[in-house]
Amino acid sequence: MEKMLPKKITWFDKVRNAIRKMTGVKEGSRFILDVKPKIKEYSDIELMKMATIEEKLQKAMQQNHTSLLLQNGISEKEAESLLEWTVQNARKELGKDTEEKLEDRSLLGYCGFGQGVTATTLKNMGLSPYIVNVNPTLTTQTGRHAFVAVKMPIQTKEKIEEKLYLIDTTVKQFFLRNEVTNAQGGYIKDKKFGNKVAPLAGYWMLQMKNGRQFATELLQNGFIELTEENAKIYGDAFTLEGKNRKNPTKVPTKKELLTGIEGKKYIQNITSKQMQEEIDYEDRELEEKWNVNVETPLMNKSKLKQQVNYRTIEENKERQEEMTRE
Repeated sequence: MEKMLPKKITWFDKVRNAIRKMTGVKEGSRFILDVKPKIKEYSDIELMKMATIEEKLQKAMQQNHTSLLLQNGISEKEAESLLEWTVQNARKELGKDTEEKLEDRSLLGYCGFGQGVTATTLKNMGLSPYIVNVNPTLTTQTGRHAFVAVKMPIQTKEKIEEKLYLIDTTVKQFFLRNEVTNAQGGYIKDKKFGNKVAPLAGYWMLQMKNGRQFATELLQNGFIELTEENAKIYGDAFTLEGKNRKNPTKVPTKKELLTGIEGKKYIQNITSKQMQEEIDYEDRELEEKWNVNVETPLMNKSKLKQQVNYRTIEENKERQEEMTRE
């Protein structure tokens, strides 16, 4: 039997591997950008803090609704804390009933469930999330992918404004190296990604200016502010995924990355009443049929108070019984 000799490492291999390491590409990984999702556990004290922020948000929204003006809000940091809670809750539910770590999963096919959990949690906070789908909200040329957007009233020293956020807890499925079921054409022969890569939305994100930064933040946090620039990266990625190309296996040229669609247009579609869809998993179905937790920090705070009061009552009863026996 012929002895297998180790492959000689050339200077080109060293440079290529260094570039891959810098850009987040790992040898043998299923993903072309292998970013670990942020996972966080909340203590009772942290939960109380989240509940206080949620209470502040609800008061601000009520005052704005009463006055029909944007007069009150919460800080950007507080808004992002609530969004982080929402994502963490969804990730906890997505990680149930499986031994595989969430960071190793693509979550392919779980977008409807992820949308249902995040949208319902946001609704329970008193917010009005936009329940939309890539097809037809962003493009009609590719497969369907459910996601959520939501506006939050943000107060700074200078002004109060509504900021729009994108929440996508299952976007990692579009960074798979070998999955082409949702894409047009065959694999792209791109040496930068190991000579063979699926032309999914994640691949197109990484071709764009600031696309890697956008993708890293969305993969890690599960949400990102939906500015016009970010909306264009996200929207163009799916538009390009569904676009037929003359040479589908060749690395795309700069000209092929141009869609002619502005980020403003994507935002208009996402927030349009006509584009709103039925949520894939209804509130009752999530809670009753699937036993999913969509309770907000404030709802959990009420439960904690009830538990504390119950324990206090039980402790008093035990003390009275002890005193009676004595």
